[in-house]
This record gives sequence, structure tokens and C-alpha cells, in this order.
Amino acid sequence: MKMKRFFLPLTLLALVLSGCTRTTANPSQDVKTPEEITQNFVSAIQSARSEADNTNYPLITTSGDQYADEIFPLLGVTADDMTSYAISISSVNTNAYAIALIRPAADKNDTVKKGLDSYVSSQKQTYQDNGADQYDIANAAKVEKLSDGTYLLVMCDKSDDVAKSIKTNLGV
Repeated sequence: MKMKRFFLPLTLLALVLSGCTRTTANPSQDVKTPEEITQNFVSAIQSARSEADNTNYPLITTSGDQYADEIFPLLGVTADDMTSYAISISSVNTNAYAIALIRPAADKNDTVKKGLDSYVSSQKQTYQDNGADQYDIANAAKVEKLSDGTYLLVMCDKSDDVAKSIKTNLGV
């Protein structure tokens, strides 16, 4: 009888403790591949832009994209500096236009941040004496680190609205 009194509470304790260690959600479900993150970036940017901007300013999402070799140096980054990205920059030097979402690779936060900041500075200089409207756009550009570690660059007309829309689309 003494054994039963001892065994029953011990069994109940084991059941309670095993229930306490379970999680209700599978954490691996929240982990996304770099490709899935890039697709989220593409969707967030395209949803925030006009149809004309989506047509006129294509997104670079892989190092094999046609303009990647030209655009990455402008931003001071390489494909190895980023795990996921969607980048759209005007290739014509008459428009101050750039939108980018970049998830830095390990230990590349500073490289990405410095590259984006440098790009914005160079665009401000470019348009300082060449068109007040484009200078205003470049001057209002935003480089921001989001809560998930992604960097957001927005340099376009109505940049505040576009940045807000992108962040809303990403859920950050």
C-alpha cells in the first residue's frame, strides 16, 4: 500500500512535468529559407509600388540577374554579403530611385549598412546641382534596419508611404 501511495504522486508529477516541456507551436515552421524570404521581399516591394514602377524598375533577386554585376558595386555589396535580397535601382542617372530589402549574411551588417548609406550619399551629391525634385527625393531617402535584421532602403517619390507599405506587407 505504501508503494502505491508513493508511485501515484510520482506518476502524476512525471505527467505534469512532461506536459510543461511541450510547446504548442513547432518552431521549425517559422524558419524560412533564403528563397522564401526573397519571395516575401519581392511581394512586399511590388505591393507597395505602382504598376508602372514594377514594370520600369525590375527587381534583382539573384547574382545571376542581368544587372546584378552593375548594381551590387553601386551599393557596396556582393552576393556573399547577403542571404536574401530584392533590389530595384534606376539604371538611368536622371532618376533618384532605389528600393531594396537586404538580409545581411553573418557578420555583414556593417558592410550592408555602410554600402546603403554610401549609395544614398552619392545620390544626394549627384542630384544636388542637377534637378531640385530629384535631389529632394534623394535627400528624403531612408535606410532602416528592421526588427528581423533586414535593411530597407527607400529612395523614391512618396518614400514615407512606400516604406510604411513595405513594412506593413512584411509584418514588421
